[in-house]
Amino acid sequence: AATKERLEKEIKNAQARFDEEVGNRVKAKEN
Repeated sequence: AATKERLEKEIKNAQARFDEEVGNRVKAKEN
């Protein structure tokens, strides 16, 4: 169970970094 929770946390962290990267690229295009 702990492994599954850790995996889900890793996925959330990866998605957050991806969203942040995409957001930075969108901002860069707007400027």
